[in-house]
Amino acid sequence: MNQHSLIAGARYDFSELDVLVAEDNARMRRIFGTMLNGLGVETVRLAKSGNEALEILSAATPDLVLADWHMRPMDGLTLARNIRQSDDRIRFIPIIMAAGRVEQKEVTQSRDAGVNVLLLKPVSVSALAEKIAFLVEDETSFVAAPKYFGPDRRRRKKGYLPPDGERRKGLV
Repeated sequence: MNQHSLIAGARYDFSELDVLVAEDNARMRRIFGTMLNGLGVETVRLAKSGNEALEILSAATPDLVLADWHMRPMDGLTLARNIRQSDDRIRFIPIIMAAGRVEQKEVTQSRDAGVNVLLLKPVSVSALAEKIAFLVEDETSFVAAPKYFGPDRRRRKKGYLPPDGERRKGLV
């Protein structure tokens, strides 16, 4: 068994994934690329800005976008919004947002931008593998509303039924 299988819980072979990393810091871009390669991802596309990421997305359709929140000149939230407001070819791509701090405000902003999951920096290989595995397993549907397009914000646990009196019609 190879190292990336152990880290990912031996559940997935990530070798077929095509991942776009949008990170303005050259060192962090290399680190993310190395981590993804270490997990077995063979196709890693590196963008040094949100604008460059959109250029890549105009020609390619990766399986996943890993974006830094605090890029310049276009930050990760703006990139996520652009992806979600784009055509159907790319608007459904799962987005992992990496951030140096994550408080309730950041959680709400990323959720409202259509981000699938947040990843707290500094990032470990195992945390990155867990987020990717989560997205592989995730069965969340997408919602299209007048001011939002993205993953359904309501999280449901499979097989969970709330106690009588707490169940809201149509949500479970």
